[in-house]
Amino acid sequence: MVDNNEELYIGTLYMGGGKHPKFVRLPSNAWGSHHRVQVDEGVFFNMTSWIVGHVGADISPIGREVIVKTYLQIYYLYIPDGDYYAHMTSPPVLILYDIELQGEAVCFDSVGSGYYTVSEGTRPALHYYRRSGNSPGIVG
Repeated sequence: MVDNNEELYIGTLYMGGGKHPKFVRLPSNAWGSHHRVQVDEGVFFNMTSWIVGHVGADISPIGREVIVKTYLQIYYLYIPDGDYYAHMTSPPVLILYDIELQGEAVCFDSVGSGYYTVSEGTRPALHYYRRSGNSPGIVG
């Protein structure tokens, strides 16, 4: 995920065994660097995974919402102040998602009025979930 300040957030894919996925931040001043960059310790996402951790995530165009996808669910977090680390440890809200075979990716549309999901494979379907209402995280 890349926020509006060009900070890059990277998450672990596989945790399993009841562990929590972890997110770390690569600062924007590291872009284009030709040497190793030290990342911070990161934070654990408040989601327990018994199979696979998250497989995709995105930050909304205005930077106040985050969605995190697993193979079976999509989690939503409201980030009112841009402090992603502080809110990634908060309990997320489950939002609408129809399980796809090998559903690997999720992203907001360009204006934040919904989100897309897609699976891996040859010519997979692109699924769109439109927000229904003004409240964050409500789609239908």
